[in-house]
Amino acid sequence: MRKISMGGWVLFGGLVGLGTIVSACSSDASTAAISPNVNFENPEFDGGTVPPGFDGSTGLPPDDAAITADGAVPTDAGPGPATITVLSGTTPLTTAKVVFQRADGTVIDTLGTDGKGQASHDAEKDMMVTIVNVGAQRLTTFVGVQPNDSLVLDEGSVAVSGGATLSAMFLAAPGGTTKLYTVRAGTCVGTNGATTVSVTANSSCVNAEDGTVPVLVSNLLGNGGSAPPAWTILPKNPVAASGTTTIDFTKVVNGGWTTTFDTITATVANAGMASGIQPSLRAMAGGVAFAQPTNPISYTGNTAKFSQDNVPRAFDGQQLDVFSATVGGGEVAVSAIAKRFSGIAVSEDGSTLLPQITATLVDTSTASRPRVTWSSTAPLTNADGGIVRVFGTSVGKIVPSWTFVIPPGATEVKAPALPADLVANVPGGTLKAQLMFIESDQIAGYDAFRSLGGYKVFARSLNLNGLQSFVTFLPLLPANATVRATARALWNG
Repeated sequence: MRKISMGGWVLFGGLVGLGTIVSACSSDASTAAISPNVNFENPEFDGGTVPPGFDGSTGLPPDDAAITADGAVPTDAGPGPATITVLSGTTPLTTAKVVFQRADGTVIDTLGTDGKGQASHDAEKDMMVTIVNVGAQRLTTFVGVQPNDSLVLDEGSVAVSGGATLSAMFLAAPGGTTKLYTVRAGTCVGTNGATTVSVTANSSCVNAEDGTVPVLVSNLLGNGGSAPPAWTILPKNPVAASGTTTIDFTKVVNGGWTTTFDTITATVANAGMASGIQPSLRAMAGGVAFAQPTNPISYTGNTAKFSQDNVPRAFDGQQLDVFSATVGGGEVAVSAIAKRFSGIAVSEDGSTLLPQITATLVDTSTASRPRVTWSSTAPLTNADGGIVRVFGTSVGKIVPSWTFVIPPGATEVKAPALPADLVANVPGGTLKAQLMFIESDQIAGYDAFRSLGGYKVFARSLNLNGLQSFVTFLPLLPANATVRATARALWNG
């Protein structure tokens, strides 16, 4: 059984100042937070309409509130609590420990999660909340938590077979006879067949969010039949833990085939041949990327242009990835742009890549409170927030890790204190740190960044095995948006 990592971490709360714990923090004037329960499968990538109470206000009556009918003035209830919900997929995690800490890292209180996976405590401004998944030895700290924060941490993972066999059944495509079909599941391609086609799906062909597999059946020219080129797709197919999963295309074959093909064109400014900037295109369906032949890049001055021909209109959308990377000393610094779009043309500007992170340093002089510092080619104040992950380098079934989410512009983070009975969960020995800062046109600053339930979409990029591909550094986006990120991680390419 192969495990597909879900990332297991969720973003959190607004920050004004973090004292000595996180330095060089900037205040983001745009704090119109989106709902903390953002559904990344919903086309409303930005979370839709902002509910009352999530627009940065306290939700409390003003000092000059109107007198009620009985002559009483509404009482100021004071700041609200901070609440954390810990899940394992969709199941509440009832065994987690939640430590509420002041801005300086000292412990306020420790609570266990209840039957709903929740813990709540009166909040102080800029406090920290640390969740300890004791069995997994994973810690997550939300830095800069505010009153009324409602946070979610998903500690789950999706299990799929490492070699799941898919068998696709279908009828002949319209317009003539068909002798052979080809099945594709992401980058996994099956053998040709007349009535059924099998394909072995590995982890790169599976949607890491829900464990499903999109399957695309093609009938192309040169297959020995007279049918015109056509494609049909079923985007989300649950995969059995073992054996063969049969996917029935007879339900969509009549009227479900597309015979329309497009040429997708991408233009990237400020990406000349000598710039070190590389662009690529990815077609997507069901949350999985499908490989498409790409024509060579041509350059006109500092502008790069390339295209993909004969792209079936069966795909959900396209994503342009633009990246620049520097490798050295077993680490890689990479800055990337991911832009999901609809249509047949897209453009981007390589000069808008976030600054690269040039160095990281882990200080373990206080073993229970590791401190991470870093530097970059320019301040990262334009990001919406950042992720720092510290982990041990020992080989074993469980690799202890501690993840922090931090505000834009930060240049360090120090772990808060833990109660004595939880200190054993802190990563020990020689520690490594990986970090990422993110900016998106769909995230309204750090307040939204902290409550973004889709944080796990980005956190998967910080794989403890190290970065293996620049092209897939940023995951496929679930809806049209532009995301910029810069990271420093172990290089395992």
